[in-house]
Amino acid sequence: MGFILKEAKGKKFTIRFKLFTLITIILLVYIFHRQILEGFGSFLIEQEYQIKNADVILFEEENLLKNSIEKCNLLYQENNCKEVWIIRLPMKQYIIPEEKINKLFKEVFDSLGYKFNYRYFFFNLEHPYTYNKSSVIVDSLKKYGYNKVLILTNAFHSKRTLSVYRKLLLPYGINVFCSVYYTDYNSGDWWNSAEGVRNIVSEYLKLIYYWLKGYL
Repeated sequence: MGFILKEAKGKKFTIRFKLFTLITIILLVYIFHRQILEGFGSFLIEQEYQIKNADVILFEEENLLKNSIEKCNLLYQENNCKEVWIIRLPMKQYIIPEEKINKLFKEVFDSLGYKFNYRYFFFNLEHPYTYNKSSVIVDSLKKYGYNKVLILTNAFHSKRTLSVYRKLLLPYGINVFCSVYYTDYNSGDWWNSAEGVRNIVSEYLKLIYYWLKGYL
């Protein structure tokens, strides 16, 4: 402590003090790197709330993951939902026509023994995808008179998605809640995979962009 005070007395910090500070920061980052990385990932994940009797589930599904479909079915049963809206965005890797994707969804649901009412939305929109598809969904929700919406989406996409929906829906008196599912990584290990690092960094860049553009 005395060393720090002595070095800080002058108008300018000495090279020795700067080096000491840098080494201290590096050591702290090394010691707490896991907690820092977990916090970095957790920031993107919206907190889930227990709700009852949602009108509709907006199911943002990308890869037909069994765990996400199972969670969708559980939420559908618990909330006495009227239906599920399956929402997909255009991706370059989609080489299967929309009609076949819809059929594939039905086959997966049937194989798991799930029976629920659903509508299928496949968007062909320009960037920003999340904001533009949310705007289209808003019109559909108003058309059907749904006032309580539950979004089921990828955990690391949830903060941006929920923020966009709330900004668009709350002015119409439509309440929005969120539930999440995970893919091959979570907040405790996303940095161990190239896909995890790529997606987390990409999501932060998109979050900043949406904030600057006023979409959140």
